[in-house]
Amino acid sequence: MSAIAHPGGAGLPDDNRGPNILAAVSITTGAALVVVLTRLYVRIFMVKNIGLDDCFMALTMALSLSGWAVIIPEVRNGAGRHRVYLDQEVAVTGLHLNFVTQAIYLWAIGLVKISIGLFLIRFVPNKSYKIFIWTVIAMMAIYTTICFFTLIFQCKDMASIWDDRVKSQCFTPRQLIELSYTNTALNILTDLTFAVLPAFMLRKLQINMRTKASLICILGLGVFACVAAFVKLSFLPNYGKTGDFLWDSTDLTIWITTECNTGIVAGSLPCLKPLFKRLLNNYSSGSRSRGHFYNKYDKGTKLRSLSRNTNKNTPSSGAVLQSGLEYTAHNVMSTKLSHVKHSITSVSDIHSNNSSEERILPIHSGNCGGHGSGGIVRTTEVQITSTTDNSDHNSKAWSNDNSSHVAWGNGDTTKKYDVEDRV
Repeated sequence: MSAIAHPGGAGLPDDNRGPNILAAVSITTGAALVVVLTRLYVRIFMVKNIGLDDCFMALTMALSLSGWAVIIPEVRNGAGRHRVYLDQEVAVTGLHLNFVTQAIYLWAIGLVKISIGLFLIRFVPNKSYKIFIWTVIAMMAIYTTICFFTLIFQCKDMASIWDDRVKSQCFTPRQLIELSYTNTALNILTDLTFAVLPAFMLRKLQINMRTKASLICILGLGVFACVAAFVKLSFLPNYGKTGDFLWDSTDLTIWITTECNTGIVAGSLPCLKPLFKRLLNNYSSGSRSRGHFYNKYDKGTKLRSLSRNTNKNTPSSGAVLQSGLEYTAHNVMSTKLSHVKHSITSVSDIHSNNSSEERILPIHSGNCGGHGSGGIVRTTEVQITSTTDNSDHNSKAWSNDNSSHVAWGNGDTTKKYDVEDRV
């Protein structure tokens, strides 16, 4: 009854929710822009494997930015205010801009679903999944096109959509509301389909359960876009009942842009995995390097156990592991410890006050036969396997059998992809 009693907002206070619209749209659009730019950086400069899904996501982001740019003048022309408190020309301009944003975000929301579908095609396990995803993509593209032309041609004279002074034959409000319900329902169904599908696609993948679970969770982030779509549904029934469209569209504008930008973020976060992986590896490598003793003046790599009672005139006691390999710009060495017959004193033992190092007498210099040592000599035998490739001028990192790495060189990149890399 209250809505019918206040046509155009008559009798209601002149509230202005325009700042709320700008704040919500700016925050979500800004967050989406940062994520998409980071995604493009990873795909272009790190992975060097940009695809059609990235192009569609970039186009979606461009549409979202365009929608944000149109919403700013829309708010200046009455968006978020009651129609009765606005001048006629101001209200017409505001409604015209509102109509433009509807068309922009209709395509943006449709394209983000298509981009997510193209992303999933990157690692489909068999042809049947690929056919299914392409079918969903085709249906989404066709239906979005139908909705767009329905929106454009809902009236014989388009001007009557935003100017009530222009009389024309149009679809009934009930027909438009039913179309909005159908469009939102299909968007939700597509989001849920693409969020659940990775769980079925990866269930037979031969990787450990932890990695598989992380992949399924990352690829299923699109489910969060459904939340915004469900909230948007709650505002559709009362839209435009009293002709107060600029006020009624406030919450719809906020949640439509939230749905779009949430989809962009959810669809782009899985592509940032290589960046997160590199940052975590760099952090863990830095933490390990601070826990070991490193002598930068030695040519080789040495692991020394030092006695805290050793003075300047006494040679260092303990075991010394030295690879004896020198890395140069024209010689790449990949050294792998294949077998160790006796364990070397651990780092914790080296720093312990009660380490066995203190119970072994220092080794004095003497003949090769060891005369004059006067103590106990402990020999640690280490077998070192080394391979040399002089044709490669770029240094390569140690390889791990359980993961794939990319060795970065001077303009030459070697890539080895697995399922995680394709993400």
